[in-house]
Amino acid sequence: MLSSKPENMQQAVEQTEQLWTGLPEAEAKRRQAAGQSNSIPQITTKTSAQIIRSNALTFYTVLNTCLFILVLLTRQWVNGLFMNVIIANILIGIAQELRAKKALDQLKVITATQVRVIRDGSERLIPQEELVLGDLFHLQTGDQVVADSLVLAAQELEVDEALLTGESLPVKKEQGTELLSGSFAVSGSATAQVIRVGLDNYAQKVTAEAKRYKRPRSLIIESLMKLVRIVAYFIIPLGLLLFLNQYYRLGSSWQDAVIRAVAAMIGMIPEGLVLLTSLTLAIGTIRLSRLGAVVRELSGLEVLARVDVLCLDKTGTLTTGKQTFAKAVPLAGNDEATVQQAVAALLAAFEDQNATAEALAAAMGEPPAWQALSCVPFSSARKWSGATFAEHGTIVLGAPETLLADQHKTILTQAADYAAEGHRVVLAATSATHLNTSDLKDDSLPAELKPLALLLLTDGIRSEARAALQFFAENDVVIKIISGDNPRTVARVASQLGLAQADQFIDATAIADNEQAIEEAVTANAIFGRVTPRLKQQMVAALKRRGHTVAMTGDGVNDVLALRESDCSVVVASGSEAAKNTANILLVNSDFLVLPDVVRAGRQVINNLGRVASLFLNKTAYAFGVSLLFLVLGFAYPFKPIQQSLLGSFSIGTPAFFLALEPNTARVKPGFLSRIIRFALPGGITVTFFLLLIQLFYQRLGVNKSQVQLLMVLVTAFIVWIVLIRVSWPLTLTRLLVITAMALLFIAEAIIFASFLEFPVPDQLTLRVFMVAMPLSLLTQQSLAWLFDRIWPDKSLADGATPALG
Repeated sequence: MLSSKPENMQQAVEQTEQLWTGLPEAEAKRRQAAGQSNSIPQITTKTSAQIIRSNALTFYTVLNTCLFILVLLTRQWVNGLFMNVIIANILIGIAQELRAKKALDQLKVITATQVRVIRDGSERLIPQEELVLGDLFHLQTGDQVVADSLVLAAQELEVDEALLTGESLPVKKEQGTELLSGSFAVSGSATAQVIRVGLDNYAQKVTAEAKRYKRPRSLIIESLMKLVRIVAYFIIPLGLLLFLNQYYRLGSSWQDAVIRAVAAMIGMIPEGLVLLTSLTLAIGTIRLSRLGAVVRELSGLEVLARVDVLCLDKTGTLTTGKQTFAKAVPLAGNDEATVQQAVAALLAAFEDQNATAEALAAAMGEPPAWQALSCVPFSSARKWSGATFAEHGTIVLGAPETLLADQHKTILTQAADYAAEGHRVVLAATSATHLNTSDLKDDSLPAELKPLALLLLTDGIRSEARAALQFFAENDVVIKIISGDNPRTVARVASQLGLAQADQFIDATAIADNEQAIEEAVTANAIFGRVTPRLKQQMVAALKRRGHTVAMTGDGVNDVLALRESDCSVVVASGSEAAKNTANILLVNSDFLVLPDVVRAGRQVINNLGRVASLFLNKTAYAFGVSLLFLVLGFAYPFKPIQQSLLGSFSIGTPAFFLALEPNTARVKPGFLSRIIRFALPGGITVTFFLLLIQLFYQRLGVNKSQVQLLMVLVTAFIVWIVLIRVSWPLTLTRLLVITAMALLFIAEAIIFASFLEFPVPDQLTLRVFMVAMPLSLLTQQSLAWLFDRIWPDKSLADGATPALG
């Protein structure tokens, strides 16, 4: 058995050379029980207890509970009915989050990182958390290192440590060197032994930035939390002042003073807005999980809804990713048998093979028994692989323009013609300068390469991708296809799928290595070929500098840097572990075609939240305005909690839920908070102004206070109803039914429960004033809305986009 804590690196290597069977299963379980497993805190869903606490113990639910207790102390039980809405909100929020948790936890099992561990002499896949100290495991191209390890044997292994050290070039790893968690294999393979686990890993000790997952930034949640914090600073002091005003200045009983203060504070609380945000995001997540898309953070859904540039890879996205060998075109007088023998020998020199190598190996036949002196595996940065064989020289395989540079222009033209027909073209070349010594020094190509053959492969086009590309074209999302293939090959595929900009392509090797040149290239072109992993990242960064919100799809290790750079990373579940671990959104069925559904869901949630948020803020605005004005002027707050609940239920909460679930696919624009505030303020100011007019008018007449209170409720309801119409504009049959139903339900409840609501039968003066107030308040609100549009224009609509608020 291997020592769990070798005294030095050499001792570990010697022990493992003697025994390659790995740990016995019983010993692995013992170490796991002893806390020596690779259990690292992961970004995951909340526990059930956390979900309950996060919904039940928010600032506003605690505040509402305290207000409810104060109302109970006054023995005016009916005014405590507002707590029913709070309880319902808590239960709905908990139920929806638990459903979302269940769906995501089930899908997490499918997408969990797996490790090829060796135990009891056999290899099998286990979750990374079950890896223990001293375990042996195999590492292949595309795998991420999940625990600090020691290389015991390696075949041309290169790892990318950019996420840990910032070093962009791959690092060679040989026997006896360390592998750090958070790095990933870009070429070659290895057998390694775990030397540190869990929180002892390098990535865990050094910096949180080295962790695998980049949490998407939620502008909406940030905006709402900013608003909630601002309201929280004022609500309790203002409520206390209202109580003192009512009790000492106006001489009311402490019970009435409490009731009025509670009513004002309920009006200021936008508790339904935060709940509705979480609820609609959770519903969207549940819907997508059924389609096979795992949204690892609710904010990922929001970010994708704001995307205006989508960067796609060709292989596996627009094509099936299953390559088929078409034919070999021998060059320089070589025959097909010579080509097959040389290529088969090269492919057999590597244990780990990509899709291109597998397709070629299946067509080349049995490899000859040639002795490999040295090997250089394929990597996206090099774009070639090669091996030197005793008595046979060096054979390389790669992109024609990379291997030949400016030589053999006739062959390069021939390769370009095949690429324009949609073939993937690979060049096989040889060098016999030194038959018994390696030409592959420092991973550089031999000085003299002789073309052997052009190898043509085909990749089946996913005809269904046409509909996806059409959706994005119709929904203001610009497509950029970034590939390592020949740009003509990629352009041919794009043309067959109907991409309008298929003729706007460029070979990325022609782009100068500076920010300005890269920005100009990504702006002027839609298709990019021969792109290196680092350039992919630079292109995404350039698009972001131009003010775009960028989503990146990918599946391989060559995509990782660009995926992390993007605002939203989308990865198929069949992709490499390194790519999956960066994903904000995972496509479980490896089906890019669900992306339009993901975008639709995100846009529906975010755009509709933009609509309904103004309803909640309108209530907060007039509650603050009326509270402050009436406090300064020495008037009592006009509503009681039961009346405030009536206004909120049928003018805000209920219609907001229906509006939040409507279809809406307009691209989301920035400026969420400023837009909803600008939209809510005209209604809030109108309510405040008219309630003050009514108070001043009736105070002079000495009219019954119950009639004044009734009139104020009716006028407020009408103004907020107009806000609901504005939010719902343009009207559809469904929206019209919701608006009408809310008005009828309000009237019905006001009549049926008049005694509970303390509503008197309206007298002639109340009815006449209400009839006059309706058109005047409508005119006032519309005039204020027009004025706000002039002095505080929505800059996000400068390009002619549809506003999120109708």
